[in-house]
Amino acid sequence: IGVLASIEEDDIELLRGVRAPNDRFALYQQKSRLRELHSIDVGTAVKVTVVSDYSNTEKQLEAFVRFKGRQNRPGTMFGVELLVPRFTTNSCSGDYQGHRYFRCANYCGLFVQPYLVYHDPRGQENIDKIIATRVEKGAYETSGESLPRQPPPGSTKRRLKAREGMRVSVYSVNDEPKTGTI
Repeated sequence: IGVLASIEEDDIELLRGVRAPNDRFALYQQKSRLRELHSIDVGTAVKVTVVSDYSNTEKQLEAFVRFKGRQNRPGTMFGVELLVPRFTTNSCSGDYQGHRYFRCANYCGLFVQPYLVYHDPRGQENIDKIIATRVEKGAYETSGESLPRQPPPGSTKRRLKAREGMRVSVYSVNDEPKTGTI
């Protein structure tokens, strides 16, 4: 006879966001990790574990949470903006299957399962500096037009630079637009 366990509703949502049953069960057994994941909210500095497209090795990347919630399937997912752009098959600018969940520079967004996200209290101070640099370089969308997709790192294609008189919208950590003219 199996053992029945009571699981909190909030925990169920996090666990449903983990696709592989073995990973889901491992997370369920780590109550402190579940508490940590509940404490992570939009704007929190995190490290995310990703598997390299080329070498099949795991890396932890610095990021901050831009979205936490459901997408088109049950369970909580995390949308993060990487501090360093990363050209992968899963990178994005905050959209998933035609729906915009948040805005960020191209190749800086990822949607990840909860068990791959770890709170990074030391990284919080870097977030404001990174965003300010990206705004300065024109990495976010302009009002009324979209910047072309940024080339992958190492590419020789040119980036569109913000020009004086250009009207721009910059999206903060909580996705509140700030619009103005350069």
